[in-house]
Amino acid sequence: MTSGYTAGFSFQLRLFLSRPSEGGVLVAVPFTTAVFLSVVAVAGRDDLVGAALLAPALYGLWSVTLALGGMSLAGDKSVEMLELLLAAPASFAGYLWGRLTMSALVGLLAYSEAWAVGVGVFQARPIVHHPWWFAAALFVTAVGTISAGALVAAVVGLSRNSRSLPNFMNYPLFVLAGFFTPVALLPDWLKPLSGCIYLSWGADLARASLRAGPQPEMPRMLLAELALTIVMFPLSALLLARIVRTLRTTGRLTT
Repeated sequence: MTSGYTAGFSFQLRLFLSRPSEGGVLVAVPFTTAVFLSVVAVAGRDDLVGAALLAPALYGLWSVTLALGGMSLAGDKSVEMLELLLAAPASFAGYLWGRLTMSALVGLLAYSEAWAVGVGVFQARPIVHHPWWFAAALFVTAVGTISAGALVAAVVGLSRNSRSLPNFMNYPLFVLAGFFTPVALLPDWLKPLSGCIYLSWGADLARASLRAGPQPEMPRMLLAELALTIVMFPLSALLLARIVRTLRTTGRLTT
């Protein structure tokens, strides 16, 4: 597992350094941050500055991990490298986790970008009143994104139309996960669906950590996000096992 993980991590790093355009979403993060902060400033809602900074950061983390890691198996399959990877002695699952970890680390740059634009350009002064909870939200959201990326990568790797799923998932999640607008403000019929998305809990937890005073709901938010993150691991493992089984049965990946 370790050798496969290291190989996947280093391969994704080299791939990103040789093709920085793979993380193109990061280019849009400063502009998206500026749009959100402008809306907040015009509305005179200084209390929403933190949410305006978190929204593009969360979206950047999700989009970059989806683009780099979630499409990794589809890319390997398109250049007929997937079969070679599965035949290698190193762990294939470790290889995928390594690529996704590196992708998530690249995606985390969106937080630095959003904060830099907010503080440097808009002179925003967001205060993290609960820094440990904020750090926990950041860590669990990153791990959850790796887990979700593995699930997406496995589904896309088995699909004929490898681009449709990631393209479909991007923008709906912006709303359903409550990146900027809290899930509590969504229509009642959408709230149960949002509750099944780990990002919605991560977004709520990050926003709560920016609010002063006791926030008794934060432990529940963290546990809910952790639970959803853990559930995705075996699901992605089952789909990866399906990939291996399909290749061994047919000799090719077309389903």
